This record gives sequence, structure tokens and C-alpha cells, in this order.
Amino acid sequence: MYKKLTANRIPCKFICDSAIGTAMSEADVVLTGAEAVVESGGIINRVTKKHTKTMIFCSIIISKNCFVCLTCKGWNIHSCIVC
Repeated sequence: MYKKLTANRIPCKFICDSAIGTAMSEADVVLTGAEAVVESGGIINRVTKKHTKTMIFCSIIISKNCFVCLTCKGWNIHSCIVC
């Protein structure tokens, strides 16, 4: 995702999982990837599920918008955006 964003001249910063707390205050918006979204709105992220949860909680606490990005096959696009 980072490569695609920077290739399209969208300024972003790639951070390691342990820097989530300190980097969050500098962010305008938080983006994360996922493999799937379940009916309840929960996300499935098999690579860094522990850190994704921490990142989303941090963004909520400091009132930053957080979006989960994934490929939507056969879904209404509004079903694929989790805020």
C-alpha cells in the first residue's frame, strides 16, 4: 500500500509496529490493510492482527480517522470501508 500511495504522490510514512503510539499524533489519517471484513464489521488481518488492533484503538483514542483498505470482490463499496 505504501508503494502505491507514494507512486501516486500521496505523502505517507511507513512505520514499524512499535512506533504506532508516537507516530499517531503526526498522522492526518490512519490506513491499514486486511484480508477480509466479517458481517459484524470486524476485520481479518492474518499478518499483524495484534498490531492492527492496537493501531485502531490508538486512532480512536486520539480521534484520528482510521480506514481499512482491502480488495472488494462482488461487494458494494460501502461495505468495504470501515471507519
